[in-house]
Amino acid sequence: IVVSFIDGYNPDIEPWPYDPEEAKKLLAEAKADGVAVDTEITIYSNMGLYPNINDVMTAMAQMWRAVGFNIKEAVAERSQMLSMINNPQPADLGPSLFMNSHDNASGDAGGTLPYKYYSTGSQSFLRSPELDALIEKGAASTGEERTKAFQEAFKMISQDIVADIPLVHLTAYA
Repeated sequence: IVVSFIDGYNPDIEPWPYDPEEAKKLLAEAKADGVAVDTEITIYSNMGLYPNINDVMTAMAQMWRAVGFNIKEAVAERSQMLSMINNPQPADLGPSLFMNSHDNASGDAGGTLPYKYYSTGSQSFLRSPELDALIEKGAASTGEERTKAFQEAFKMISQDIVADIPLVHLTAYA
């Protein structure tokens, strides 16, 4: 979620492998358990967020369709996207994925975790008291204790909750 020079970066988190056969298997298991796996999911790209974003969205949508998901593509202007990802989210939004980005100008996970993952964060879809406690612990700490709490939070987000699908880390200069 954050790059290696951000305090809170967790080097032990491995990227999820690209495994279409495993995805098909998991989808079949979910269907057998009664999950409506054919429900339409809309993936939104944020017009102009970064170069070729719509091409990336199309490629991802095709990969998800290939394993059996019902994906619809949509492009949104920044103001439309913010109305969907900022709290409160629209009640009629439906199952959605968002191609979004964030920066971390503070150099610390305290600049990322509260607004994206804390239960009352402005762009958080999560409601996890356990995750909130880790974020609060990190925010109230310094040094190694802060780093470890934020690393644990990122581990939970990436491996237990799976709140995001990180694609790239863009490099920008100001």
